[in-house]
Amino acid sequence: MIDNPSNNQQANTTPQIHLSQLPNEHRIQYPFHIFNTSPNNLQQHGERHPDANAIPPTSSQELRQIHEECKQNDKELTPSFEEIKRKAEDLAQKSKFSEAVKHFEQLTKMDSTNGAIWSSLAHCYLLVENLREAYSSYQKALYYLPGVNDPQLLYGIGLVYEKVLSLIKNSIKTMSAQYQALCVY
Repeated sequence: MIDNPSNNQQANTTPQIHLSQLPNEHRIQYPFHIFNTSPNNLQQHGERHPDANAIPPTSSQELRQIHEECKQNDKELTPSFEEIKRKAEDLAQKSKFSEAVKHFEQLTKMDSTNGAIWSSLAHCYLLVENLREAYSSYQKALYYLPGVNDPQLLYGIGLVYEKVLSLIKNSIKTMSAQYQALCVY
């Protein structure tokens, strides 16, 4: 059943075993749903499943190697910090602040101590009128930036306070008008 290397072949070749030769308890159940097909469907259409003759990994070393290869593939597909930063800055430059916020948030998850990124995120939040998140992001920028002397950052913080104060004033005016209307009756 198992193909043994002949005497004239090298001794270190691995014997090839067909899956049908393995007892059921030693067979690996492949996740056919990944391929959106099943071995039975493929056989009905005259095709073979890509893993039909695959020999499952047997040692922990082989499994570790497969795991490392998968991690490497994930790293290759994941955009770098600089690529995401460039994209976020381009979006902000084009006044697409809502989209830029998403990218800057992703950057803060990658490096939560980068004051410049927190500052850029705060500016975008300010420009989409999300004052609570802008204030929180400005606070983090102040904490992580060494020596706060960035005029744009300080101006942005001032704008947040000015907008919040304006909202409070408008709320007081509205409440005052409503109170006066109640007192007339």
